[in-house]
Amino acid sequence: AAGYCLLPLASSIGQFLAIFALLISPGFLLLGVLPSNILASNWFVRHQGRALGFVTMPVFVMLVPVISAWALHHFGLSAVLIGVGLAHLLVLPLMPFVIDRPEHIGQQPLGHEDAAVRAETEQVQPWKALLARPKLWFVTIAVGIVVGGGVLKAAHMVPLVMGQGWSLEEASFLFAVSGGTGILGAMAFGWLADRLGPGVALAANSIVQGLVWFIFLQPAPYWLLVVDAVIVGACGGGIAAAQGVLLTRLFGPRNFPQVMGLVTMFTVPFTFGAAPLASALFDATGSYWTPIALQ
Repeated sequence: AAGYCLLPLASSIGQFLAIFALLISPGFLLLGVLPSNILASNWFVRHQGRALGFVTMPVFVMLVPVISAWALHHFGLSAVLIGVGLAHLLVLPLMPFVIDRPEHIGQQPLGHEDAAVRAETEQVQPWKALLARPKLWFVTIAVGIVVGGGVLKAAHMVPLVMGQGWSLEEASFLFAVSGGTGILGAMAFGWLADRLGPGVALAANSIVQGLVWFIFLQPAPYWLLVVDAVIVGACGGGIAAAQGVLLTRLFGPRNFPQVMGLVTMFTVPFTFGAAPLASALFDATGSYWTPIALQ
C-alpha cells in the first residue's frame, strides 16, 4: 500500500524502481501466491489441487487492469496508483481472522487420515538437506521455464501481435482473454493434479504451452491468436496448483512451506531474465523468431 501511494511522488526512474524493489515487491511476496499456497496446503490434504486452484484463480489479475484502464482515462495515473494502494489496505481488517493451521483451533485438514501414516515418519528437513535433493532442482528448472515463458509472453504479447499487423485494441483484447481463461485453468489443472497426479498435470501444461508457442513463428490469423491466448491463459493459471501439489507429494506437507520458498527463490532468474533476454534477442536479430523458438 505504501509503495503504490509513493509511486506518484517518484521523479526519476531510479526512485520508481527503488519503490518497487523495497516496498511493492516484498509486499507482493508476503501477500501473494506463496502464503496463500501454504495456507491452502495446510487445510487440505484431499482435493489439495482443487483448493490451490481456487485460491490462485487470477480473478483480480483480469479485473484490475480493466478497472485501472477506465480509471486512468477519467482520473489520471496518480489517482489510479493511490487507489490501488488504498485497495490493499482493505484486506487488513480480514487478517485477524486468518488461521494458519486447523490444528490451532482443534481441527484437522480435510483428508488428514489419507496422509496419517506418511506424516508419522516424515520429518521437517533443514534447507541444506533439501538443496541436496535433485528433485528440488528438477522441479525448479521445469517450473522456471514454464513460468518464465508466461512472463515473457505477458511482457511482449502486445508488441509481438502489433508487429504482425494487428491493432493495439486487438492485441489488448488477446491479453484480457488470456487473463480471463487463467481462472478456468487454475481449477482445471488443480482437478487434473488431484485425479491423475501433479507430475502429469505439470507435464501436460508444459507440452501444451510448448506447442502453442510455435503459432507465433509466422504471422497467424487472428482466430488462431485467440485460441493461443485462451490456451496459454489457462495453462498459466494452472501452474501454481500443479506445482503446489507436486511439492507436497515429493517433500511432504511439513516441508512444503520451506520447499515452496526455495523454489520461488530459485525460479527468479527465469522470471526476471526471460523478458529481458527476449528483448536482447529481438534487438540483435530484428525479429521475435529466435526468442519464440528458444522458449
